[in-house]
Amino acid sequence: MDATPWLLIPIEGYILPSRKRARSRSSFSTSALPQVFEIGKSSHKTSLEHHKEQIETILNHLDNLPLESIEHMEDKIEGLSNGRVIIQRDFDKLETELQEARTQIYGFQREQMGHNNEIVLAHVRISTLEIIIEDIQIHHRSDMKSLLDKISPSMNQIVNRKLVIDSVAAALEAQTATMANTNNTNRNTEQRETPVERKCSYEEFMSCQPFNFKGTEGAVGLICWFEQTESVFSRSNCTEDCKVKFANGTLTGEALSWWNSFAQPIRIEEVYKITWFKFKKLLIKKYCPRTEVKKM
Repeated sequence: MDATPWLLIPIEGYILPSRKRARSRSSFSTSALPQVFEIGKSSHKTSLEHHKEQIETILNHLDNLPLESIEHMEDKIEGLSNGRVIIQRDFDKLETELQEARTQIYGFQREQMGHNNEIVLAHVRISTLEIIIEDIQIHHRSDMKSLLDKISPSMNQIVNRKLVIDSVAAALEAQTATMANTNNTNRNTEQRETPVERKCSYEEFMSCQPFNFKGTEGAVGLICWFEQTESVFSRSNCTEDCKVKFANGTLTGEALSWWNSFAQPIRIEEVYKITWFKFKKLLIKKYCPRTEVKKM
């Protein structure tokens, strides 16, 4: 075991006392030491004598030091103690501030990470939406193409029927206007001079090969029959009072049956007095009413 720690403990007691007191302690220690060797520990006696010599050297050095030097050393020791307290306090404060700064920096880092995560999440959402929109557009174009492929034939039929309906309606309106103008012309004999029409025979009328009307041709067939028959009237110079009579000669099938049922309650002379305008109105009402034209 090293003897140095044992020596440093009692030394502090010899710094403050006077030289006389220190010497009395040294004498006391010297007189008491021989009692240890009387017990029979010769090896330990040598160690104590060595320590005694070291203590005597230290005491002699202290006796040689002036009192002012000792007090100055004590002041320095006390100042060092106080300075160590101040330094420790400043160190604790700096350590606290450093911990606060670290905490603040960690908070900023977490906040920045949160913003970065939000930005990344926004980019991911935008990319996802762009993909979804592109898929929707692709499916929409595919669905539209399939739909158009399915409805194209039906659309063509609808367009064709619409064209036919428009044509028939226009023809009917034209026929109605023509009949109205003809009727007004016949009524206003005083304003216009009626041209003299040459009488034609039924044979002359039939030689122009007029179309027959069966009643099953529909509105389009009826309009065509009107136009062709009036063309024959013009070529054969058929007079107004003969038009209904000659036109009845071209009725066949269901149309002829209808005409016979219509003329049966009326005398034949009265039936043939019907004007061509009224005759056409009867046929239009029977074979192409407005409701049927709208259904086309």
